Amino acid sequence: LHPIEGQFELLRAYARRVAPVQIGWLGCWGSAGGLFDALLADQASVPHQQEPHYEEEVLRLRGGQWCWDPPLSAPATDMPPLLAFGSPTFGVTARSLRLGAACLDAFARVVGAVPRSKIRFIGEVAGDWPLRREIVERMQAHGVEAGRVLFDPFMPYAGYLQWFATVDVVLDSFPGNGGLSMLDPLWMGVPVVTLAGDWAGARQGASLLASIGLPQWVAQDAAQFHGVAVALAGDAATLSSHRAGLRDRILGSPLVDGRRVAMQIEDLCLRLKDGSAGEVQARDGKARTRAHAQRALDTWLALPRTIDLPCVQAGTVPELSVIVVLFNQAGLSRRTLQALADQRGASFETIIVDNASSDRTSELLDRVRGARIIRNADNIGFLLAARQGAAAARGLRLAFLNSDAVLQENALRATLSAMQADPAIGVLGARVVLTDGGLQEAGNMVFADGSAGGIGRGEDAFGHAARAARACDYVSGVFLVTPAPLWRMLGGFDKAYAPAYYEDTDYCLRVWQAGFRVVYEPSVLLEHLEWGSATGDSPTVLMERNRAVFCARHVSWLQGQPLPQPLPLDGDRWRSPEDLPRLPRVLFLENEVPHMARGGGLPRARLMLQALQGWPVTLFPLWTPQDDWRAIRASIPHSVEVALDHGLGGLEAFLARRRGVYDVLMVSRPPNLQALAPLRARRPELFAGMRLVYDAEALFALREIAMAGVKGRPLGRAAGQARIDAEMALAAGAGDVLVVSQRDAHYFAAAGLRTHVLSHSIAPRRNAPGPAGRNGLLFVGALHPGTPNEDGLLW
Repeated sequence: LHPIEGQFELLRAYARRVAPVQIGWLGCWGSAGGLFDALLADQASVPHQQEPHYEEEVLRLRGGQWCWDPPLSAPATDMPPLLAFGSPTFGVTARSLRLGAACLDAFARVVGAVPRSKIRFIGEVAGDWPLRREIVERMQAHGVEAGRVLFDPFMPYAGYLQWFATVDVVLDSFPGNGGLSMLDPLWMGVPVVTLAGDWAGARQGASLLASIGLPQWVAQDAAQFHGVAVALAGDAATLSSHRAGLRDRILGSPLVDGRRVAMQIEDLCLRLKDGSAGEVQARDGKARTRAHAQRALDTWLALPRTIDLPCVQAGTVPELSVIVVLFNQAGLSRRTLQALADQRGASFETIIVDNASSDRTSELLDRVRGARIIRNADNIGFLLAARQGAAAARGLRLAFLNSDAVLQENALRATLSAMQADPAIGVLGARVVLTDGGLQEAGNMVFADGSAGGIGRGEDAFGHAARAARACDYVSGVFLVTPAPLWRMLGGFDKAYAPAYYEDTDYCLRVWQAGFRVVYEPSVLLEHLEWGSATGDSPTVLMERNRAVFCARHVSWLQGQPLPQPLPLDGDRWRSPEDLPRLPRVLFLENEVPHMARGGGLPRARLMLQALQGWPVTLFPLWTPQDDWRAIRASIPHSVEVALDHGLGGLEAFLARRRGVYDVLMVSRPPNLQALAPLRARRPELFAGMRLVYDAEALFALREIAMAGVKGRPLGRAAGQARIDAEMALAAGAGDVLVVSQRDAHYFAAAGLRTHVLSHSIAPRRNAPGPAGRNGLLFVGALHPGTPNEDGLLW
């Protein structure tokens, strides 16, 4: 498959392996981390010395990776503007996102070095006023007056080609070069000066110019870029020669020979297809993944590549010790270790224990830098090898990582963040996604017979239900993190479960019994080829044997566990050892996610959610059902499930799926309660068993009555009372009503409603000055017409 652009949706599909062989071509401007098996390139875009930086096999096309048909209706070339005006004009066609500070400064130095020269930008830059100001300021800093900097808007293609008659030399952007867009000025006889970088996207200009035999316009550094551009701009004879001859040069080059490219691609695809026979013949997805990983390893080992894990400085204690146990499956192990090496924002050491692998694992480990490697003479099994690695660890926390698991971006940083925020966490597990894209587990539950199930198995791993943190019975050893002192205190994995299986379940239960928590943390994301490192039928046999050991050791605890049952994410997934006595399940209906920057009652909702941190809570935004997950996690606790993508129109279906799950329905303010009324009347069974808590916040009718008086249109007594009665009627059936002031509480209580005053809380500061030490007024808040903030300031 050859994507012309690096579209995100296509990349998502490729990540699921839609074909045995996937090849990246134009639009893939660097390594894709294994997304593709090979990249089509050429010697100019990926020199041999840079090949070790690529995960993929680099396939170089003879004559260059580009092929192009010149435009049929291009205007004839004209004389260089230098001859007509006596001074040169530089042109820039790059989009705004390609014009960084270093690039603009280089352009400014070039223009500043050529007296009376000008520079013209065309396209979206003309409408990007902040960037225009920056460009002018940078030019002025190098002695170029604002009048010498020109901006031309978008224009039709024919006009765009004609535009090149106004420039003498085009300056290519860097580090991201232009691609096919550089061929338009060349066809119009205008030289292009480019600066080559150290990755494919920074060498596209070099690749194009090499295909037409003009490597002299390729600079290797900023100084050479300056020299080439200035020299070209001052050489009228050379510019005239290129105006007249560049088209013939292009027509005589491999660039316009599409058959050349097609035939080479066909030959390469056939060769790769033959080499992927193992994947094509594989009996299932797991076997295909193994075969693909092995083929990628063979490609990787063919070049002098290394995996560079972080080295912990002597005398320092890392935050994490990551322990990886290997036994054969070298292809999968390489993926695991490379993903570990790509982690950022966490202090960790890596300990690798190899259980006498007989495949290419030894060759792989010879290429690993920065890790402590223990090579066992015999296969002692996962459990004993994990204990061996833990004994060698120096970190504050131990992280056991399966050799068939791939940590996603910032997984270790998220791990540390969660554990540092809650010292009561004794074990942390991840959101584990199967290779086919489904959820393996969002935590696990143990049943009364000692069997276990992954919560949400096979469901959407990126849906809102999988994104909320919570406690659970246990997390699997795919990725299990525990404080090192606790590990030592409890004796680690029990040797009775050697060589493997149920050691993670047993350890987590002992952690609960020691007074610590076991939590599922969805911000820690990894991909897992389940049982990818196992061989034969041994897993099933070992699990049955060790289940009997587990049941014998935890008889009394298992008596309180449920019988085996499905564990959907829409079910009551909050059951755990800390859920005793059982906490009420709360469904919180609100306008939108109560972000910190929003007002109108949302700050109060956010404080309530913060007070319910750790409780089984689902926030359901009624009116703004879409939001950004990063902003959500910055605003409210990670334990709160945020049911995005439903809105009021999807509430009925949501309640139907979760019927019987919630104990409390909390609704804020009259408009939301009023919007809910038709559904409550039509489908009362959906609300059965739920206690309605109405956070009225205030009696809004009193505000409306007062506002009418302020505006000189006072309501009569009957009309005012009618508004109060209507608002009271909305609250009918509420088990509890929450208000801010005692005055409002009086009205609701008089209507026979159970009412509670829940005012705003302000944390005291002991070092705050007393009234005598203060003066003035600091007001922080948004100001909009008709809001309480405006009313308060006017008062």
